[in-house]
Amino acid sequence: METVVELFIEKQKKRLADGKIRQEEYEAFLDGVNDALSFLGLHYVNGSETVEQTDRKPVTYNEVEEKYKKLREVAMYKNSFLRVADIARHTSRATDELSKLAGTIREEL
Repeated sequence: METVVELFIEKQKKRLADGKIRQEEYEAFLDGVNDALSFLGLHYVNGSETVEQTDRKPVTYNEVEEKYKKLREVAMYKNSFLRVADIARHTSRATDELSKLAGTIREEL
C-alpha cells in the first residue's frame, strides 16, 4: 500500500512541476493524504519521499472541518483523502474510523 501512495504522490508532484496544479493545491493534496494515512499509523515524509510509521493520532472530523475553513482547495483535500482511504480499503488495511470519516467526506462531495 505504501508504494501505491508514494506513486500517487509522485504523480501529483510531477503535475506541480509541470504547472498543471498550483502549490496550494499540492499542499491541500498532501494534507488529505497525510490525514488519511494517520488512521493507519503512517505519514508521508517529504524529505525522503516515503511513507513511514508515525505516532500521530488519527484526525477527527472536527479537525477536518477546521481545515476546510483554512484551505482554499477543499476539493483537492477531500479527493486525496478519499483516494488514500480507497487504497487502504482495497488492500484490506482500512480501519472502521477511516471508513466512517471517508463516508462522511464522500457524502459532502
